[in-house]
Amino acid sequence: MSRYIIGVDAGGTKTSGIVYDTEGCLIHQVITGPGNILVDETSALRHVEDCISQLMQYLSALKDVYTIETLVIGMAGVETYGDITGVESYFQDKFPHITSIAVMGDGKLGMIAALQGHDGVYAIAGTGSIIMATYQDVVCRVGGMGHLLGDEGSGYWIGKQLFLQLAADLNTGHFCPMSVALIHQEQLPLEQANLLIRKFYALSKEEVAQYALLVHVLAMNGDTLAINILKQAGLELAKQVRLVLSKFDLSQDNIQSYLAISGSVLSKNEIVRDTFAREIPDMTWVEEYTSPEKAVYYVYKNSIQ
Repeated sequence: MSRYIIGVDAGGTKTSGIVYDTEGCLIHQVITGPGNILVDETSALRHVEDCISQLMQYLSALKDVYTIETLVIGMAGVETYGDITGVESYFQDKFPHITSIAVMGDGKLGMIAALQGHDGVYAIAGTGSIIMATYQDVVCRVGGMGHLLGDEGSGYWIGKQLFLQLAADLNTGHFCPMSVALIHQEQLPLEQANLLIRKFYALSKEEVAQYALLVHVLAMNGDTLAINILKQAGLELAKQVRLVLSKFDLSQDNIQSYLAISGSVLSKNEIVRDTFAREIPDMTWVEEYTSPEKAVYYVYKNSIQ
């Protein structure tokens, strides 16, 4: 009898499910619709159920006798939803022949996969930022408060610093090279730079984060203010890592701290990443990218050890 495991990553735009063998080798993948349970509970549950059903239909078509040992589902919004046990019961009723079913937030799913089952820290800095950590089955987080109350070190935060500098320059009447570059990029004369303040308030957080690219380009060309913004982003992210680590008792000599990163700011911006790395030198970096669905493999491995 063949044995398989299934990992499902249900996010705001799509639900991705992958069936693996018990050695972690990918067998088949299915994509269905959005799976954020807070946005549309009925639709999200249906899309996840459909994804799992299609994976099992694929296995059945192989005309092989098989069992699903473990199913792990990461759903956007499920922690805020407040009834993870109820969601697990829902899928246990739908798939009674699956030996073990676990439901968790999609962030935790990504963390388990990124850390490859190790205890450690998962730092995410893209449009927004959040730091998660797990030690001995306890999970803590820092950040993730959104762009108005947090997201320090993120793409949004970096883009916002560009506009903050512009606002400061408008007050003094003297534009630094970074502000001049922003004004020129927007194809405005200097005397109309104030229009960019009005534009900032109309931008989405994703659009503000896009301005981090200009800061990066300027930094690569030696602009001191741009370099300092990126260095400060790295410092802010490292500070959050130290804060999340302070929530655990790490005094035991046998604890090995692993670190995994995600998001374009940490993954692609050398100044941010190098500054961040210098601030937390005693952690073992997990460099290999692992898709969130593969969290099921590490959950399964831990369950049989």
